[in-house]
Amino acid sequence: MQFKFILAGVIYLSVLVTTMSTHAAEKLNWRIIPLDESTPDVIVAGCDVRECGAKGDGKTDDTAAFQAALDKLAGAGGGTVFVPSGKYAIRGNLVIPFNVTLRGQWSEPTGKLTGSVLMAYAGRGDADGAPFITLRVSAAVKDMAIWYPDQDPANIVPYPFCLMQERTGPTMIERVTLVNAYQGISKSRESGGLLNVKSVFGAPL
Repeated sequence: MQFKFILAGVIYLSVLVTTMSTHAAEKLNWRIIPLDESTPDVIVAGCDVRECGAKGDGKTDDTAAFQAALDKLAGAGGGTVFVPSGKYAIRGNLVIPFNVTLRGQWSEPTGKLTGSVLMAYAGRGDADGAPFITLRVSAAVKDMAIWYPDQDPANIVPYPFCLMQERTGPTMIERVTLVNAYQGISKSRESGGLLNVKSVFGAPL
């Protein structure tokens, strides 16, 4: 009898979680992003960071808006958060949840920052601080430039890692440009974490 009650509880919990995820997904505005030279394949996005309040004007702190968009997709079970072209000031740290991709518009660097640019400010002077972006299991960052505006190559100041894989499990960093990053990408300190890195440009200082 005890086994039956436990089994029934597990089934009920599974149905409840599935129902919650379905309802969350229904609230998202899924859309296909039109293809152009900055998007080499089709993007199906569940959220645009502007819908959560991001301005992309290079001045407004968009940290909370980005994290809200990422958490919104996580609540729906995962998917892609789209970042349109613009300069987004991120004065805090971001965590990309399980099964969520942060994806923008990008082209190979030619000396001028274009497309989706994240301006990183947090952690100045602290090489061991929290990474600018932490990727959890099955998370991804794609088609993005990350720029440290306050870094002066003539007077280099330590910053934490730009991108860090939090723990074991597959993560992906693809088509990303790092501009003036003190430390670039760090793989999980735990063994067995699969980190897929492709088409990353930059010279960590």
